[in-house]
Amino acid sequence: IQAGEEIQAGEEIQAGEESTIPRIESGSFFFMMALNIDGTIILPFRAGINFSINEFGDGGVMLISLQGLDCESLSPYEGGYDFTEGSAEVQSDGSFSISLGEIGIPGPTNCISGSQMVAEMQINGYISSLDTICGEITGTLLSPFEYGLEGSTFAAIRVENEENLNSHDIVKSCSDLGFE
Repeated sequence: IQAGEEIQAGEEIQAGEESTIPRIESGSFFFMMALNIDGTIILPFRAGINFSINEFGDGGVMLISLQGLDCESLSPYEGGYDFTEGSAEVQSDGSFSISLGEIGIPGPTNCISGSQMVAEMQINGYISSLDTICGEITGTLLSPFEYGLEGSTFAAIRVENEENLNSHDIVKSCSDLGFE
């Protein structure tokens, strides 16, 4: 595998002679956020994730684009859009951090109240397998009221068929994936 080349399932990439670089196979993912706001607010997204190894072979770059999904149908809703993209350096241990900045979260994606929200978010996670990522969310809900997001989580699982996301388990944290 050459630097900048996409990682495919099952390929072993060695960092030096001792450790395997954690990696995720590029593709489509079901991405759930669980915001710790006076209880838990679940936000479903479709994520496109692309991962490539860096030129040194000891980490990589992950690009993520998120599209809000309708809470009931788990499909993109009319007027839906890819509202944010982010990139991160993936460290040799598989950890990464992506600042999403200030983002608008459309009402149909808010599974509790259906109200539009604005938040400033950062996701801090790690690659947990070829098919999953998970971690914590930090930042601040800015609208409809101000609230800290500490204690919020996310998880994403690879999907082959985006037409039937309702058939997938709802995972919203590393513990839901069996990781602590």
